[in-house]
Amino acid sequence: MKGQNYTKLEKEIKEIEWQYVVNRRDSLLFRSFADQCHKNFKQVSGISWNLSAILRLSSGEMFYNKKDFDKLRDIFSNGGYKLLSNFAHRLEVEIKSLYNISKNIAQENFKKADNVKLYRLLKKYSNSILRANNFLSPLVIADKLISNQILELLPTTSQKEANHWLGILVHPAKEHENSREEIEFYKLVLSYRKHDKNIKSLTNNHLKKYSWLGTRGYNLGLEWTVKSIEERIKSFLVDKDPKKQLSQLIATRKNIEVSSKNLIKKLKINKNSLLFKSIKLAQRYAFLRTWRTNTIYKSGFLIQPLYYEIADRNKLSKEDLLFLDHKELLYLAKNNKLPISKLEIKKRKEVFMTINTAEGYKIFTDSTFIQRIKNTIQPKQKIENSITGNIAYKGIVRGKAKIVFNVYDINKVCKGDILVAVMTFPNFVPAMEKAAAFVTDEGGILCHAAIIAREMKKPCIIATKNATQILKDNDEIEVDADKGIVSIVNKK
Repeated sequence: MKGQNYTKLEKEIKEIEWQYVVNRRDSLLFRSFADQCHKNFKQVSGISWNLSAILRLSSGEMFYNKKDFDKLRDIFSNGGYKLLSNFAHRLEVEIKSLYNISKNIAQENFKKADNVKLYRLLKKYSNSILRANNFLSPLVIADKLISNQILELLPTTSQKEANHWLGILVHPAKEHENSREEIEFYKLVLSYRKHDKNIKSLTNNHLKKYSWLGTRGYNLGLEWTVKSIEERIKSFLVDKDPKKQLSQLIATRKNIEVSSKNLIKKLKINKNSLLFKSIKLAQRYAFLRTWRTNTIYKSGFLIQPLYYEIADRNKLSKEDLLFLDHKELLYLAKNNKLPISKLEIKKRKEVFMTINTAEGYKIFTDSTFIQRIKNTIQPKQKIENSITGNIAYKGIVRGKAKIVFNVYDINKVCKGDILVAVMTFPNFVPAMEKAAAFVTDEGGILCHAAIIAREMKKPCIIATKNATQILKDNDEIEVDADKGIVSIVNKK
């Protein structure tokens, strides 16, 4: 696309009211699934809605058409509890279906399969993950509406106390895999410290169940290894007692569960009331939010051998494979021929931008054009010395900021640092164990950072909107999670 076409596209982009949503450093392959799934949104979710425009930068920033989000917010709001409950049910159905399909595909012998079969398996998986991805972005809106509905229905009190109650009431009712991994990791550390003769077997079993957590973001090839687990164990043992941490974590989770039941009793919330039903639905959403993305990313890990077999047969590196979109990968599997040049892949590795509109899905690698678009939709940030957000767990801490966007960044977090992220994810836990506090751009009281902060009892401020854009690595900052303020003490 050159010259006149660029001009036409730039005009179209300028006419859209873009809303910055989040920073997600997913692989290009995964972005193509996530951004092209909404054509069948009504069929999958039962809701008549479509995301008309999505724009992503290779650095992770994601923008949607604000009018689309406003419309979906109105739909959820008007549909109320019934619609939100049905949406959760449909989410569960599609995500379970994706997991079963990917698990069955993973059992195939790809080495012995012919090219036609590989293509059919890939097509089957692609169709399923496209359906499942319809439940990524809308869940954020549903999540916030449920939380707001609970706040409105709670007995009259101060906003501060209401938010505190909300944090207690909506803790996930069920454990997901990353919660179980934490417990089992502490047990693994105990075995390591006792010089258990079965430590090698125990480590391998742990990896068998949880190594996929490292590939979050569909960054295949970054699964946890024996080496990474051993490094995490040694780092943990520097200043922590695994037995004490394990007891504390189990007790904290139990206390949260008891506190929720006691608060419901104290506030005299009737089990037949809309408030009680909304609390239970919020607990369900708090679980689904992490379970949904965990399962979607895990599905990619499960069929990783299929991807790699297709790449090997076509002399494509595993790294290059992640810079194809899903349609290009299907073309490769079907025709045994790359639909783009190796030079184009090389350019995408340097910088790219993806846009999905009514005109279709396009990938750009022209750095000059990308910068023009970036300047159009992303105004320069004002220099600020303090940032405000919502309190997820109280406390006041000072330390060096460490900006963590993905798994590549977690190793730079040292003991006592402040982990600053767009949002936190299960594969961030090794860094969160070392950090003194957490600060995030996004998230509500149901988000991963808020849950982990309550469990680890570390100060946490969420929903700052721009912490990762204002703060830089090694800035000395103070996190005042009693007031919800992050202050820059010394700019690096």
